[in-house]
Amino acid sequence: MLFPYSVTCAFYAHLFKWCGGPRSVVAAYTVPRDATERVPPIWLRPQTALWIYRQILAVACLAIVAVPARGLPAERSPTAAQKALARAMAAIDEDQFDAALEALDEAIRLDPQLAEAYEARGWLYSERDQHDKALADYDRAIALQPQNARSWCSRGHVKVALGELAAAVEDYSEAIRLSPKMAGAYNARGWAYSELRQYDKAIADYSRCIELEPAEPQHRIDRATCLMLLKRFEPAIADLDEAIRIDANNARAWGMRGSARLHLGDYQQGGADLKKAIALNPHDAGADYKPLAEKPLSEEALRHGRQQLEQMLRDRPAMAEMFDDTAVLRQWAARKFAGEDFGEPIDWDPTTPVDSDAENVAPVGGRRDERR
Repeated sequence: MLFPYSVTCAFYAHLFKWCGGPRSVVAAYTVPRDATERVPPIWLRPQTALWIYRQILAVACLAIVAVPARGLPAERSPTAAQKALARAMAAIDEDQFDAALEALDEAIRLDPQLAEAYEARGWLYSERDQHDKALADYDRAIALQPQNARSWCSRGHVKVALGELAAAVEDYSEAIRLSPKMAGAYNARGWAYSELRQYDKAIADYSRCIELEPAEPQHRIDRATCLMLLKRFEPAIADLDEAIRIDANNARAWGMRGSARLHLGDYQQGGADLKKAIALNPHDAGADYKPLAEKPLSEEALRHGRQQLEQMLRDRPAMAEMFDDTAVLRQWAARKFAGEDFGEPIDWDPTTPVDSDAENVAPVGGRRDERR
């Protein structure tokens, strides 16, 4: 690449002035005023030697300035790498992941020190579940830019996918140290803590998320999940109340609040919340429920179902209030006991339930299944 013409001309003018300009040339060839003085040959005069030396130096300097750069070829310059990275990001925005990966490979080939390219390629690999490759790219990105909190957090995500929860917590912690207001890092670390059953630490991280993003209902739902695992249902319901206030169409918040209320024996409000959750989520299993039995139930089976229902309501007086308000619910429960789902009648089991399918909660004094 040649320097701009104006810059080159300015350099010539400055250099010519530094060399002495026209006067130095004239002085080198001028005879002394005293004609009687013996004049040495021009090539032996000091002025001539100095002028020639300066001219040689000037030519050397101009060769450096005016000759095209002889470093890396243009296609391997950092500018070309940045352009390849820009093409990759545009392709990602268009969900053209193959083209994006090709452009990122090119960017890294052109500039192996471009940390942003490694970071973006690591994200692409993680999206394709190529977690080992993603981890290697994030390692390189962090080595090049150790102050980039986003790379630490992203590497934590990859380690979670690889089942390395403790190592992921360390990466999230470093991201938080570098960027104390990075809500995503607190949320991710909170989730990792909850998977490690360190619920109090998870609650602390979710609380920080709420401080940073108070209008995000998911943070309150996440904190309520940990509170319910610790059987702290009242504060969990308070969190879910606020989540529903922020987003009244959040089916998960309604479902979790219903489950929490069932745990506290509030079957009326708990049942209403669960119905609302099903109504908001058309893909809920409860919305598509169909009995397994194909033949109609016999009168004897229905009588057995009603007897078991009455026994259940005697054992669980709080549930009786909910069933008294709707005959449809009583009929539904009686048919369950009559064998609608299994093809044969079933008996009421008064023992405290341990596991439940609905949101993984046991409605009556049970505990959440923590094996997951």
